[in-house]
Amino acid sequence: MMKINDSIEKRKNLPMYVLLHLSFLSPSNTKSFVAVFTFIMLDLSLLPLLYPKVNIINLISIPLIVIAHLWAIRLLFKNPYSTQFETILFMGVNGVIGAICYFLLIQKTAYFNLGIEAVSYYVISTLIFIGVFVGFVFYQTKKYANIEDKISKNKKKNQNAKYAAVIAIFPALGYSVSQLAMDQSDLIMYGVMYFVFWIFVVLMIYFAARFLHQYVYMKLNMRFVIFENPGKKEMKQADAEGKGYIIK
Repeated sequence: MMKINDSIEKRKNLPMYVLLHLSFLSPSNTKSFVAVFTFIMLDLSLLPLLYPKVNIINLISIPLIVIAHLWAIRLLFKNPYSTQFETILFMGVNGVIGAICYFLLIQKTAYFNLGIEAVSYYVISTLIFIGVFVGFVFYQTKKYANIEDKISKNKKKNQNAKYAAVIAIFPALGYSVSQLAMDQSDLIMYGVMYFVFWIFVVLMIYFAARFLHQYVYMKLNMRFVIFENPGKKEMKQADAEGKGYIIK
Protein backbone atom coordinates (compact mmCIF):
# COMPACT_ATOMS: atom_id res chain seq x y z
CA MET A 1 0.00 0.00 0.00
CA MET A 2 2.79 2.45 0.83
CA LYS A 3 5.16 1.56 -1.97
CA ILE A 4 4.56 3.38 -5.24
CA ASN A 5 3.86 1.00 -8.11
CA ASP A 6 6.69 0.32 -10.56
CA SER A 7 4.41 1.48 -13.38
CA ILE A 8 5.25 5.05 -12.30
CA GLU A 9 8.82 5.59 -13.42
CA LYS A 10 9.47 9.33 -13.08
CA ARG A 11 9.03 11.89 -10.33
CA LYS A 12 7.30 14.29 -12.72
CA ASN A 13 4.42 11.82 -13.06
CA LEU A 14 3.62 12.05 -9.35
CA PRO A 15 0.98 14.47 -7.98
CA MET A 16 2.36 17.54 -6.24
CA TYR A 17 1.10 16.47 -2.79
CA VAL A 18 3.02 13.19 -3.16
CA LEU A 19 6.19 15.01 -4.22
CA LEU A 20 5.91 17.20 -1.12
CA HIS A 21 5.55 14.08 1.03
CA LEU A 22 8.72 12.71 -0.56
CA SER A 23 10.67 15.90 0.19
CA PHE A 24 12.82 16.75 3.19
CA LEU A 25 12.51 19.77 5.42
CA SER A 26 14.71 22.62 4.23
CA PRO A 27 18.09 22.28 6.02
CA SER A 28 18.15 26.04 6.52
CA ASN A 29 14.96 25.75 8.61
CA THR A 30 15.59 22.39 10.26
CA LYS A 31 17.04 23.71 13.51
CA SER A 32 14.23 26.24 13.85
CA PHE A 33 11.63 23.48 13.43
CA VAL A 34 13.38 21.31 16.01
CA ALA A 35 13.73 24.16 18.52
CA VAL A 36 10.15 25.43 18.20
CA PHE A 37 8.63 21.94 18.26
CA THR A 38 10.57 20.93 21.38
CA PHE A 39 11.30 24.00 23.45
CA ILE A 40 8.02 25.79 22.81
CA MET A 41 5.24 23.41 21.75
CA LEU A 42 6.29 20.51 23.97
CA ASP A 43 7.63 22.55 26.88
CA LEU A 44 4.37 24.48 27.23
CA SER A 45 3.07 21.35 28.96
CA LEU A 46 5.98 21.04 31.41
CA LEU A 47 4.97 23.23 34.35
CA PRO A 48 1.30 22.18 34.62
CA LEU A 49 2.26 18.58 33.88
CA LEU A 50 4.94 18.23 36.55
CA TYR A 51 3.49 20.57 39.20
CA PRO A 52 1.63 19.78 41.40
CA LYS A 53 3.42 16.45 41.49
CA VAL A 54 1.54 13.31 40.54
CA ASN A 55 3.82 10.28 40.72
CA ILE A 56 2.28 8.18 37.96
CA ILE A 57 2.18 11.12 35.54
CA ASN A 58 5.78 12.08 36.31
CA LEU A 59 6.89 8.47 35.93
CA ILE A 60 5.49 8.38 32.41
CA SER A 61 6.20 11.90 31.21
CA ILE A 62 9.68 12.72 32.55
CA PRO A 63 11.55 9.96 30.63
CA LEU A 64 9.71 10.91 27.43
CA ILE A 65 10.51 14.62 27.86
CA VAL A 66 14.17 13.87 28.61
CA ILE A 67 14.44 11.74 25.45
CA ALA A 68 12.85 14.50 23.35
CA HIS A 69 15.19 17.17 24.73
CA LEU A 70 18.39 15.14 24.39
CA TRP A 71 17.48 14.21 20.82
CA ALA A 72 16.63 17.84 19.99
CA ILE A 73 19.93 19.10 21.41
CA ARG A 74 21.79 16.50 19.36
CA LEU A 75 20.07 17.66 16.15
CA LEU A 76 20.79 21.31 16.94
CA PHE A 77 24.51 20.55 17.06
CA LYS A 78 24.56 18.31 13.98
CA ASN A 79 24.92 19.43 10.39
CA PRO A 80 21.32 19.54 9.06
CA TYR A 81 22.38 17.96 5.76
CA SER A 82 23.51 14.86 7.65
CA THR A 83 20.24 14.48 9.59
CA GLN A 84 17.59 14.89 6.88
CA PHE A 85 15.92 11.52 7.49
CA GLU A 86 16.57 11.68 11.22
CA THR A 87 14.83 15.04 11.51
CA ILE A 88 11.65 13.65 9.94
CA LEU A 89 11.76 10.68 12.33
CA PHE A 90 12.37 13.07 15.24
CA MET A 91 9.33 15.17 14.33
CA GLY A 92 7.15 12.05 14.24
CA VAL A 93 8.41 10.61 17.52
CA ASN A 94 8.22 14.02 19.20
CA GLY A 95 4.61 14.23 18.01
CA VAL A 96 3.88 10.96 19.81
CA ILE A 97 5.62 12.21 22.97
CA GLY A 98 3.77 15.52 22.82
CA ALA A 99 0.41 13.81 22.30
CA ILE A 100 0.99 11.57 25.32
CA CYS A 101 2.14 14.46 27.54
CA TYR A 102 -0.79 16.71 26.65
CA PHE A 103 -3.24 13.82 27.08
CA LEU A 104 -1.83 13.15 30.56
CA LEU A 105 -2.26 16.86 31.24
CA ILE A 106 -5.89 16.65 30.14
CA GLN A 107 -6.55 13.80 32.56
CA LYS A 108 -4.74 15.61 35.37
CA THR A 109 -6.80 18.77 34.76
CA ALA A 110 -10.02 16.76 34.59
CA TYR A 111 -9.39 15.01 37.90
CA PHE A 112 -7.69 17.63 40.06
CA ASN A 113 -9.13 20.87 38.70
CA LEU A 114 -12.51 20.00 37.20
CA GLY A 115 -13.36 17.33 39.76
CA ILE A 116 -14.27 14.62 37.23
CA GLU A 117 -14.10 11.31 39.08
CA ALA A 118 -16.26 9.05 36.94
CA VAL A 119 -14.25 6.07 35.69
CA SER A 120 -16.35 6.02 32.54
CA TYR A 121 -15.01 9.45 31.55
CA TYR A 122 -11.40 8.27 31.70
CA VAL A 123 -12.19 5.12 29.77
CA ILE A 124 -14.11 7.00 27.06
CA SER A 125 -11.53 9.81 26.76
CA THR A 126 -8.72 7.25 26.43
CA LEU A 127 -10.63 5.42 23.71
CA ILE A 128 -11.20 8.73 21.93
CA PHE A 129 -7.48 9.54 22.19
CA ILE A 130 -6.61 6.19 20.61
CA GLY A 131 -9.37 6.63 18.03
CA VAL A 132 -8.08 10.05 16.96
CA PHE A 133 -4.59 8.58 16.61
CA VAL A 134 -5.87 5.69 14.49
CA GLY A 135 -8.00 8.09 12.45
CA PHE A 136 -5.06 10.27 11.48
CA VAL A 137 -2.90 7.24 10.65
CA PHE A 138 -5.71 5.86 8.48
CA TYR A 139 -6.07 9.22 6.75
CA GLN A 140 -2.36 9.43 5.97
CA THR A 141 -2.26 5.84 4.73
CA LYS A 142 -5.33 6.26 2.53
CA LYS A 143 -4.14 9.59 1.13
CA TYR A 144 -0.92 8.14 -0.27
CA ALA A 145 -2.13 4.64 -1.16
CA ASN A 146 -2.68 3.47 -4.75
CA ILE A 147 -1.23 6.62 -6.29
CA GLU A 148 -1.26 5.08 -9.76
CA ASP A 149 -5.04 4.59 -9.60
CA LYS A 150 -5.59 8.17 -8.50
CA ILE A 151 -3.46 9.45 -11.35
CA SER A 152 -5.23 7.39 -13.99
CA LYS A 153 -8.72 8.21 -12.75
CA ASN A 154 -7.85 11.82 -11.88
CA LYS A 155 -9.93 11.67 -8.72
CA LYS A 156 -10.32 14.59 -6.39
CA LYS A 157 -8.97 14.02 -2.92
CA ASN A 158 -11.57 13.60 -0.23
CA GLN A 159 -10.66 15.89 2.66
CA ASN A 160 -13.47 14.87 5.02
CA ALA A 161 -11.29 12.40 6.93
CA LYS A 162 -9.10 15.25 8.14
CA TYR A 163 -11.92 16.69 10.17
CA ALA A 164 -13.50 13.47 11.38
CA ALA A 165 -10.73 12.90 13.91
CA VAL A 166 -11.10 16.44 15.26
CA ILE A 167 -14.87 16.10 15.56
CA ALA A 168 -14.38 12.84 17.44
CA ILE A 169 -12.99 14.61 20.51
CA PHE A 170 -16.17 16.53 21.27
CA PRO A 171 -18.04 13.76 23.16
CA ALA A 172 -15.30 13.90 25.79
CA LEU A 173 -15.23 17.68 25.76
CA GLY A 174 -18.95 17.77 26.32
CA TYR A 175 -18.51 16.19 29.70
CA SER A 176 -16.32 19.08 30.84
CA VAL A 177 -18.81 21.65 29.53
CA SER A 178 -21.39 20.32 31.95
CA GLN A 179 -18.92 20.94 34.75
CA LEU A 180 -18.84 24.65 33.92
CA ALA A 181 -22.44 25.24 34.89
CA MET A 182 -21.31 26.53 38.27
CA ASP A 183 -20.35 30.21 38.26
CA GLN A 184 -16.78 29.78 39.49
CA SER A 185 -13.94 31.62 37.78
CA ASP A 186 -11.36 28.94 38.57
CA LEU A 187 -13.55 26.23 37.13
CA ILE A 188 -14.10 28.27 33.97
CA MET A 189 -10.36 28.91 33.64
CA TYR A 190 -9.49 25.22 33.98
CA GLY A 191 -12.29 24.35 31.58
CA VAL A 192 -10.77 26.64 28.95
CA MET A 193 -7.35 25.10 29.58
CA TYR A 194 -8.89 21.66 29.16
CA PHE A 195 -10.17 22.59 25.69
CA VAL A 196 -6.80 24.10 24.74
CA PHE A 197 -4.97 20.95 25.82
CA TRP A 198 -7.25 18.89 23.57
CA ILE A 199 -6.32 21.14 20.66
CA PHE A 200 -2.65 20.48 21.38
CA VAL A 201 -3.32 16.74 21.57
CA VAL A 202 -4.94 16.73 18.13
CA LEU A 203 -2.13 18.88 16.71
CA MET A 204 0.55 16.60 18.14
CA ILE A 205 -1.23 13.50 16.86
CA TYR A 206 -1.36 15.06 13.40
CA PHE A 207 2.39 15.73 13.49
CA ALA A 208 3.06 12.18 14.70
CA ALA A 209 0.96 10.53 12.00
CA ARG A 210 2.16 12.85 9.26
CA PHE A 211 5.92 12.61 9.89
CA LEU A 212 6.08 8.93 10.87
CA HIS A 213 4.15 8.04 7.73
CA GLN A 214 6.43 10.32 5.68
CA TYR A 215 9.54 8.65 7.12
CA VAL A 216 8.37 5.15 6.21
CA TYR A 217 6.93 6.29 2.86
CA MET A 218 10.23 7.87 1.83
CA LYS A 219 12.23 4.84 2.91
CA LEU A 220 10.00 2.58 0.80
CA ASN A 221 10.19 4.86 -2.24
CA MET A 222 13.84 5.90 -2.26
CA ARG A 223 13.95 6.03 -6.08
CA PHE A 224 11.83 9.19 -5.90
CA VAL A 225 13.68 10.80 -2.96
CA ILE A 226 16.14 13.62 -3.62
CA PHE A 227 18.39 14.74 -0.78
CA GLU A 228 18.91 18.42 -0.11
CA ASN A 229 22.49 19.42 -0.99
CA PRO A 230 24.56 22.32 0.39
CA GLY A 231 25.29 25.28 -1.84
CA LYS A 232 28.71 26.12 -3.25
CA LYS A 233 29.33 28.72 -0.55
CA GLU A 234 28.61 26.21 2.20
CA MET A 235 30.83 23.61 0.52
CA LYS A 236 33.72 26.07 0.24
CA GLN A 237 33.35 27.04 3.87
CA ALA A 238 33.33 23.39 4.94
CA ASP A 239 36.43 22.68 2.85
CA ALA A 240 38.20 25.70 4.37
CA GLU A 241 37.43 24.40 7.85
CA GLY A 242 38.57 20.90 6.93
CA LYS A 243 35.08 19.51 7.30
CA GLY A 244 33.11 17.45 4.86
CA TYR A 245 29.39 17.09 4.32
CA ILE A 246 27.72 13.78 5.00
CA ILE A 247 24.32 13.80 3.33
CA LYS A 248 21.76 11.31 4.60
